[in-house]
Amino acid sequence: MTRQPHGPGRPAPATDPAEASASDYRLLDIQPTQPPDGSSGEWFAYRILQGTNMIRGLKSGSSWSITADVEQIVEVLNERRLLRRGRTDLARANKP
Repeated sequence: MTRQPHGPGRPAPATDPAEASASDYRLLDIQPTQPPDGSSGEWFAYRILQGTNMIRGLKSGSSWSITADVEQIVEVLNERRLLRRGRTDLARANKP
């Protein structure tokens, strides 16, 4: 599946339902916003959804760079979620 960036103010493209699950992270939207106090430049607020959990963040830059960065964040979050936790190469030793 090829992902194409979407512009600010437009919702993220729908994820293929066959590939998505309720526990997947997905980009909900990216909106232009006012810069934080003491900052200047173009700022965007983004929202990432996972089930009922919401991640909200702010980033500065161009709309294209922010979209690419946030989509990369979503991809990494989903990859991390799928990795096994802990070491699988350890064998338990029987106590004498």
